[in-house]
Amino acid sequence: MKNLFLSVGLILCSLSAISQNHDIPNFDFTRRTLMESLSIQRADPVSLENVNGSPYISAGYRPARIIMQNLKVIDSVPARFNAYVNKFNILYNGEVYTIDSAVEVSYYEVPGDSSSFMVFRSGYPYISQQTPLSFYQLFAGGNQVHLLKLVQRNLHSYPVPGTGTAPRKEFLPKETWFVYTEKDGMREIKLTRKSIERALPSFTQSIDTLVARHSLDTKNEDDMITLLELLDGL
Repeated sequence: MKNLFLSVGLILCSLSAISQNHDIPNFDFTRRTLMESLSIQRADPVSLENVNGSPYISAGYRPARIIMQNLKVIDSVPARFNAYVNKFNILYNGEVYTIDSAVEVSYYEVPGDSSSFMVFRSGYPYISQQTPLSFYQLFAGGNQVHLLKLVQRNLHSYPVPGTGTAPRKEFLPKETWFVYTEKDGMREIKLTRKSIERALPSFTQSIDTLVARHSLDTKNEDDMITLLELLDGL
């Protein structure tokens, strides 16, 4: 675990270089490969009895590229993200495991659709209840600015008046945005120009330039994502 805390900047920089290649080749991994390469343990079963919704963001397992703390790459591991506990599950011989030593997991949500490529990364500083082990979905993160989304599925209970039955339970999605830079650290943001400028004061002039040059709508979340991607590319 020490590797995770030694140098956030060094690890994130290395991950950005490895992540440039989105091709995930077929790989016939074995149980020995898994046990030797991944720090895994049996996943605690999630009871979905009488619960609406799902803790997972994908309907099934996807062939994923997994990058470990030592930057070793394992390809085509069936994986899916449990947003209730912020952990990745992998599937092997019908058994479900959790990964404890991954720093990045990437996959195509829809096979063959490049627009569905998703990257989840850990290794970022502590903020609120999140630790360097927490996974965030990565939207920009290579040169200067890392735009991250914390994807959660929270379990809510609703009483059913007058029925005498157990409360109704439901997984509800929650999303929280963050930016990370080496200079300003980790900051929670909203996808508004004002929030972005407050989190990234050293980029104020660049924000003005990019908004004007690309005719970005500062009230449009997609345009604000584009703005942060452009800032990362400066």
